[in-house]
Amino acid sequence: MEEQSEDNLGSKKKSYVKNKFTTYLNEEAENALTELYIHRLRKNRIDRRTARSQIVCEALIELYKKECGENGLC
Repeated sequence: MEEQSEDNLGSKKKSYVKNKFTTYLNEEAENALTELYIHRLRKNRIDRRTARSQIVCEALIELYKKECGENGLC
């Protein structure tokens, strides 16, 4: 695994760990990911190379917060 420090939308720096995995998305999830990707590209808010990964990371964090609460009490 490789750790990197990148600028997150021009604000604070975050550390990223590079992982690779395969996802199996249903049609609804794939369409949602594509729409978010296109929307962000049009807004020039993300780097094309990491765009989809960034969206998936944000979604996972939000799901974790929803299910475990802000304090991470799972």
